[in-house]
Amino acid sequence: FNSPYEYLPNMPDPWKYNHMNIILGTGEWDNTRHESMRLSGILNSKEIRHWLDDRKWCGHEWKYWRDMLPYYLSTL
Repeated sequence: FNSPYEYLPNMPDPWKYNHMNIILGTGEWDNTRHESMRLSGILNSKEIRHWLDDRKWCGHEWKYWRDMLPYYLSTL
């Protein structure tokens, strides 16, 4: 399976995913924001810990990712 939307809802034991640092970064101008929200909902339903970082004034572009990635790495 390549799509978490297909395999995560049917995952019988989410234990291994709770040993990962899952970060979903999105923003109000992100054209894929709804997909991040959807994935967060699936993770919540499976009680898989994750961080949905929904930022104001951010979109789906390199100029935002350049700031976000170093910040996320600093939290690990």
